[in-house]
Amino acid sequence: MTMRPGGLFLRLSSLTLTRVLLLWLAFLCVVATIVPQDPYPSLDGVSFPVRIIRLLSLRDVFHSVWFLGGAVLLAANLSACLFSRMSRRAASSLHKMPSDFQEAMLGQGGDPVKVSVSIRSALSGFGDTRLVEGSRVVVVSEKGSLRRLGPVIAHAGVFFVLLGSAFAFAGFKGTIEIPEGETRNVVTLMDGSSRRLGFSVTCERFSLERYPNGMPKEYRSEVVFTSQDGAIEKRRILVNHPAVYGGMLFSQSGYERRPIARITVRWPGGGAGFSAAEGDVIDLGDGIHKVRVGAVSEDMMRMGPGARLVVSAGEEARDLWLFGDIEGIASRYPGITRQVPQFDPAGVPPFVFSLDGVSWKVSTVLFVNRDPGVWFAGFGAVFFIAGVMLVFFVPHEQVWAVLEPEGGRLRLKVAMRRNGRAVEVPGELLERVTAAGGGR
Repeated sequence: MTMRPGGLFLRLSSLTLTRVLLLWLAFLCVVATIVPQDPYPSLDGVSFPVRIIRLLSLRDVFHSVWFLGGAVLLAANLSACLFSRMSRRAASSLHKMPSDFQEAMLGQGGDPVKVSVSIRSALSGFGDTRLVEGSRVVVVSEKGSLRRLGPVIAHAGVFFVLLGSAFAFAGFKGTIEIPEGETRNVVTLMDGSSRRLGFSVTCERFSLERYPNGMPKEYRSEVVFTSQDGAIEKRRILVNHPAVYGGMLFSQSGYERRPIARITVRWPGGGAGFSAAEGDVIDLGDGIHKVRVGAVSEDMMRMGPGARLVVSAGEEARDLWLFGDIEGIASRYPGITRQVPQFDPAGVPPFVFSLDGVSWKVSTVLFVNRDPGVWFAGFGAVFFIAGVMLVFFVPHEQVWAVLEPEGGRLRLKVAMRRNGRAVEVPGELLERVTAAGGGR
C-alpha cells in the first residue's frame, strides 16, 4: 500500500504527532536526570562502530540519536503545521459569517449600497471595515487581526529554538589555563582534545579577593585578546561578568596556584639557573641529561622548601631530592647525604644542584564556549513569548452586517465572532447597526 504525498503531509502536520514528540522529548529529559551522563567522552582512537553505539546510548541523552531524531521530527512537524496554517488562512474567507446571526427588517425602498455606507460609519469605531458587493451587500468590521498571527509566531519560535539547538553542535566548550603574564592560543575541549582559537589570549594580571574568613570572594582576570593581524582588545573578566571575543564567550571558571622551584645547576666550567613547576622537563644542554620536576613544596617532609627531581640520561634515571636548607639538615642529621644518596646535591655527577627557593605562580582558568545557535534560540524564545502574548492578551473580533433585498425591503443580518468562536452580538452594537440602517 502506498501513501499519497498529501496523506503523508497531513500525518506530519498532525497535532497528535506534536503531542507524542513533546512527550517523548520530555521523557528523555527525565531519563537524563536519572541516568548518569557522560556528555563529552573522548573520541580519540574510538572506532566507527563504537561511535555508532554511543549515538544509541542513554549515557549522553542530548547527543543521542533518540533525542536528535525526535528534535528533527518535531522541527518537520512544526514546519508542516506552519505551512498548513498559513495555507488555511490564505484560503479562508474573511467574509464567511457564522450561521448563528440576528436579523431585522429595515424600511421600504432602501438602497443596499447607500444603507451600507451608514452601517460602515456605525461600525468604524469597532475596527477596520470593508464592503463586499455581489448578490448582497456585506459590511465586515474587524479588530485585533494581529492575534491571528499569534500561533504562527509561536510555532516559528519553537522552530527557531530547535534550529539553534542544531547549530549548537557546530560549537564547542572547553577551558584554557593561562599563567599570569603568559599567552595561550589553545583551548582544551571537554572531551580532552585541543583546539586552536585563531587568536591569542594573554593574562596580564589575576587577582583574588577573599572574605574575612579566607573564603574566595571574587576572581578577576585582566586579559588581552590579540588577533592574527595584531589588533589588541583589553577586557576584564569576573565571575558572572564574561567577555565575548571572536564569537566565543570567555567566563571566569577558577584559578590554579602552582609552586615554582628556582633551581641552579653547576658543572665544571659552567652553570645555569631555571624555574620549573611540577611536570616540567628541562634539558641540561649536553644532549644527554634531562631533568623532570616531580614535586615542589614549601615544606617537603617537614624540612622546609624542597623539590623532587628525576634526572635521566638515556635509559637511566635517578631521583634527586633538593632542599633549600640542605646544610642545616646535614648539621642536624650528620651523614644523611651518605645514608640517603638521593639527598646529595652532587649525587648526579658532574652536576651539582641547589634549590634557591620556592615561589608561587597563579594561572587563571577561563571557560570558553562557542555556541553559534544561541542567537537562533534567543530569537526563538522572543518569538514564542510574543506569539503566546498575542493569543492570550489580544482579542480578535469580527462583525458581519449583511443587507439582502426582500420584497421591497431590506433584511439586515448581524453576526459576531470572537477569537474564532461565534458569540451573541452585544445589544448596544446591534441597536447601533440597526439604527444606522434605518430600522428600529
